[in-house]
Amino acid sequence: MAFVSAGSSGVEVLAIGGLGLAATSGVLAYELRNGELRRRAAVRVNQLEAKLFPGGPLVGAPGPTPRLFGLIPASHRLGVGLVYGAALGGWVYLLVWGALVAAGARAHSQAIGVAVGAVLGLAIVREVVVAQRPDARPGTTAPAPSR
Repeated sequence: MAFVSAGSSGVEVLAIGGLGLAATSGVLAYELRNGELRRRAAVRVNQLEAKLFPGGPLVGAPGPTPRLFGLIPASHRLGVGLVYGAALGGWVYLLVWGALVAAGARAHSQAIGVAVGAVLGLAIVREVVVAQRPDARPGTTAPAPSR
């Protein structure tokens, strides 16, 4: 985003935003799929350990959940959501700003881009956190992986 300035043409900003949005979305899709595979593997490992070891799984129950700023329970999915929400929100900001400038609506184009990017960024955080909720609890059979 360092290549974008208020003097850039709308088409330049639109192109940079579109490229960044596409690339980051692809990496997010890859991350979400890996998270799904990791969760399913953990369920299977816990099931196997419960059968193989008389005392149950080797790793005991986790301790208290750390809290972000003392308020929000910290988790892998929250971290992924915050990182990708911020990144994708930034790319959407550029995309909207560039589209408005290219369409001739230069007045408030950056502010509108910021607002749309912020709303979409927060929506992405929420969606990633929800999408990565465990779909199988330890001791249950995990669904077959999607292809």
